Amino acid sequence: YTLVSVGLALTLANQWMNARWWRREPAGFALVAAGFLLRTAGLALMAAWVAEALWRRQWRLGAVRAALAMMPFVAWQLHVSAVEHSAEYHAPAYAYQRAPYQFYNVSYAENLKLVDPFQPELGRTTLRTLVARVGANLAALPLAVGEAASEARGMWAAPVKTLFYPGRKTVPWVDNAALVPVAIIAALAFAGWVILLRRRVWFPVWLIVGSVGLVCSTPWPQQFLRYLAPLAPFIAIAFTLGLVASVRTLQRVKRGATRILGWSALATLLGGAAVAHAYAAANGMQSLRRVPPASPSNLDPAWSMRRWFYYDQGWADWDRAVAWIAENSTPDAIVATDAPHLCYLMTGRRAVMPPMEADAGMAAQLLADVPVTYLVIDELDFTDISRRYAAPAVAHDSAGWKEVKRFNKTIIFERNERP
Repeated sequence: YTLVSVGLALTLANQWMNARWWRREPAGFALVAAGFLLRTAGLALMAAWVAEALWRRQWRLGAVRAALAMMPFVAWQLHVSAVEHSAEYHAPAYAYQRAPYQFYNVSYAENLKLVDPFQPELGRTTLRTLVARVGANLAALPLAVGEAASEARGMWAAPVKTLFYPGRKTVPWVDNAALVPVAIIAALAFAGWVILLRRRVWFPVWLIVGSVGLVCSTPWPQQFLRYLAPLAPFIAIAFTLGLVASVRTLQRVKRGATRILGWSALATLLGGAAVAHAYAAANGMQSLRRVPPASPSNLDPAWSMRRWFYYDQGWADWDRAVAWIAENSTPDAIVATDAPHLCYLMTGRRAVMPPMEADAGMAAQLLADVPVTYLVIDELDFTDISRRYAAPAVAHDSAGWKEVKRFNKTIIFERNERP
């Protein structure tokens, strides 16, 4: 998606392409359509493509682009509608398969109706909660932009923690201090966008504005860095423009103390960014060897030779858990886990996500209705669905479940045979 976005920006800026509309517009449409088909965020790419023409007062061209952009969008909506109106969709395999929080099984539109798709008990979105969501996201956005242009704030703080506070995940003053360079980088990026507007370079600005608008409408602020990652080239260009403008401003400053302070601040900022990037790269490479993957006998022997980024002990224990299930279960067993797709690929056993119901009794009943044979309570960092919703369900129906295996803190429960 990033490659497509950059390709469209280059297409719109290229003089040879702009010399003939019949070269520029088909290429632009192909890239816009590809971007939307790659990611739903491609809506921002479409909007920027249209806005670029309208902002230059080329109304007819803007109308043609809008009509072309609607083609892949409408085609996809027709496909979604056909799926949602199909007999199979309305005959779910288990009771909560089409619940709005089952983000793998429903559309974005359905999932976003919830205030928080990972806490469905908070209810559905209203105009008031939507406005509050957008406001909260806008407040968090500047730091996210700074992270997208450099590194996650945790990587700014990590070198200091590693050197002076080994073993500690949180050091309040270090974590707070890491926000300062991130905020400065964000400010320079915003200054760069102003420069782009003054130079009448419309497309990157409208792409960023459209993408930010989409991001602010979502209920996942913890995902901002991932959503802004495709914009990194454009944010980096804006940051560079802002940085160059700051350097030129410093060159005009005559007072010695102010000049020294300004140059020192910029040198510290760039040096800190280099350290944060180096630490992040080294940490990523080390994560490939930090925890060896599980190599159970029922899996391909090559499995033990594979390596993944950020594969921690929680994932290794989860691997061992699903491998144990594969070795000790019948082919018709059904597994409930936070990672159902990977579980199915590894074991061949049908798998579902646990129900995200705050009522433990209801969650227990839904698990029984599937019916789930094995339930994995994991220690995965990326989501805690099994710990927040499935564990209370097991505790509520303790007679219906028995613990059969434990890998560190990852626990496998098997359903008891009922008379």
